[in-house]
Amino acid sequence: MKTVVNFILSLILTSMILSCSSTGDIEKPDNLIKESVMKRVLYDIMALDAMRTFKPKNPDFETVYS
Repeated sequence: MKTVVNFILSLILTSMILSCSSTGDIEKPDNLIKESVMKRVLYDIMALDAMRTFKPKNPDFETVYS
């Protein structure tokens, strides 16, 4: 039984190693956006994600915030 398990694990490990072989360079698409535009998009996404975590103010403490 132990040899069967070792064989199966060896087979899985071998198939994982062989499947990670490089297939060559990947070509850039023609409609690729500029890096500066992508930075702004990612910044906006991060800001919206951070804003989503804020909860509305408690009406009892509005005088403290004013």
